[in-house]
Amino acid sequence: MVSDSVRRRVAAAVRRRGKTDLRIYPSIVCLVVLAFTVTAVLYITGLAGTEENRELQILGVIIVGTCVLLSMMYLTVSRNYRHNRRDIELMEALCDLASEMSSEGSFRDGGRIEEMRRAVPTNVGRGIWMAVFVLAVIPAMAAPCFALLMDDPHRGAVYGIAACIISLALCFLVIILNMGFPKRHEKSFFRFADTFSDGLAAAGWEAERYRQVIGVRNFVLMILLTLVTFTLFFGIWLYLSVRDLNRHMDQQWNYEDYIMDLVEGL
Repeated sequence: MVSDSVRRRVAAAVRRRGKTDLRIYPSIVCLVVLAFTVTAVLYITGLAGTEENRELQILGVIIVGTCVLLSMMYLTVSRNYRHNRRDIELMEALCDLASEMSSEGSFRDGGRIEEMRRAVPTNVGRGIWMAVFVLAVIPAMAAPCFALLMDDPHRGAVYGIAACIISLALCFLVIILNMGFPKRHEKSFFRFADTFSDGLAAAGWEAERYRQVIGVRNFVLMILLTLVTFTLFFGIWLYLSVRDLNRHMDQQWNYEDYIMDLVEGL
């Protein structure tokens, strides 16, 4: 007999998905990137604004771009963390559920439970990403101070631009390192879910399967295309990454609905 405490843990992890599995619409990401790119080109090339205080105009555009990228960085990292944290809670609860089902013969172990436990992520990596986020914010905050407090506004603008470039570099680095999260995460979840379904099927259940929905992304090729296109391809890459995680969450929710039906029927 499955204990009520395990049932509640599984149900609680599933119910939390509405709060943790944040969806970002890829089209909005593209529109934001496109709008900023057009504005930046207009101001930097002098098609908008005047020749006077050109450095300050460029600094203003770069500060806005830095804020946009910082926001994207925070959304990317925070939603990956929240989704991963909830998955760990769900996987650990399902491992305990499988153990209790195995003791009564409704789940065939055969080493499957141990394999499931090995597939549970052990590190969500929140600390290091938040530290890098803070390090990226500090130069961006210092940039306008250079322009406002220095006696020479042109020199202040140059220093501010340099500070923003540091922030932008850190943001690009963190976002790019998180681009591969959807595929890595789905691979881990698929391994876990498939092992769980195998144990159910071996015990005679009509087991639902998690279907992989994220295609293969060549990380090196994506980097090269981003460099060759002077970061223009970065917007497409970000669009694909956002869409990939959204598709994974949709498929995972379908699998979780099956799990809830299973738990309620035990």
